Amino acid sequence: MSKFNMRLSMFKSFIKLTGGDYLPQLSSLGSNHLFLALCLIFISLGKNERAVAQQLNFGLNQKQPFEEIPHSEYSFQTSSRKTKKPVAGKLVALSNREYQLNEGWELLEGYKVRELQTSVHAPMLNTSDWYGATVPGTVLTTLVEQGVYPDPYWGLNNLLIPDTLCRMDWWYRNVFTIPQNKHGNRPKLIFNGINYRAEVWLNGKLLGNIDGAFCRGIFDISSIAKVGEANVLAVRVIPPSNPGIPHESCRAGIGPNGGVLCLDGPTFISSEGWDWNPATRDRNTGIWQDVRIVYANELELTDSQIITDLPLPDTTKVSFLIHTKVYNASTQLQDAKLHVQIGNVKAVHPFKIGAKEYKEIHLTPKQCKEL
Repeated sequence: MSKFNMRLSMFKSFIKLTGGDYLPQLSSLGSNHLFLALCLIFISLGKNERAVAQQLNFGLNQKQPFEEIPHSEYSFQTSSRKTKKPVAGKLVALSNREYQLNEGWELLEGYKVRELQTSVHAPMLNTSDWYGATVPGTVLTTLVEQGVYPDPYWGLNNLLIPDTLCRMDWWYRNVFTIPQNKHGNRPKLIFNGINYRAEVWLNGKLLGNIDGAFCRGIFDISSIAKVGEANVLAVRVIPPSNPGIPHESCRAGIGPNGGVLCLDGPTFISSEGWDWNPATRDRNTGIWQDVRIVYANELELTDSQIITDLPLPDTTKVSFLIHTKVYNASTQLQDAKLHVQIGNVKAVHPFKIGAKEYKEIHLTPKQCKEL
């Protein structure tokens, strides 16, 4: 089903519930105009009609009755927890100054961590009861791969997985060695994505927090990291604040439009469960993007972007637009040069940057004729 037809189907159900006679007009509109029309109709609704719309938009306020839950003549699959295979933490080089930390991760429920007799930050902590974690991945990814729960994509196995997974915190842990690097003297720890919130600790020191599934966590660990020695990385991951109550089945009719999980952001909204999608029990909680160690120096480039400007229909020439950020980690004003090389195109842009300053640089052909 196309996005337009899916949206039209949802809106028809909405109009039917609200008692309005708008279907002929709505069917002739494009997708974007259809959405605008719905918004205008919603504004014009009475109090009772708005209550119906509220339920559609914000989901269930109690679990569905048993008779509305899916049933099958086939039995569920069984699961058996796998024997844990210890895997040492390991950094894999991606370049001469960047490493990826995907191996050696372990995972445990937050309430079990709080019951430990030894600190989660202790290098010699006994982690035999922890799960061998998959990173990048979600909590449920780990629990399925470790045999705690069966494959949720098979039959109705998903009903065996408790919804409590998205209503507790979890701890990830890794012990790894940070190598010396001749190309940089300031190691940074970078999380490219954690859902939904996190506290990040290294060697017992709180580095900071991450808030939002699409916010990177970037931490300067130059004063905390033990280069050439074992480092203990511990990350407390907290699920979305509004996990909602899953809509389990279309046996009850068309489901709510994602529910209250939309309050935490639209991207993972369907993981709460719609009529067409069973609930993802952990709501995609976990370290769902990769973790890296990157070495930098006093001057550092970040978030660089190169845009090619092709003056169509002319294809005989092209211009480049360059956007980047520069950070000066030193305590002194720096005279610096930005060197650009794109194939045979070379350019140099001099600039000054103050101590501890972030500076945005935007280069166009007017400022730099080589581009």
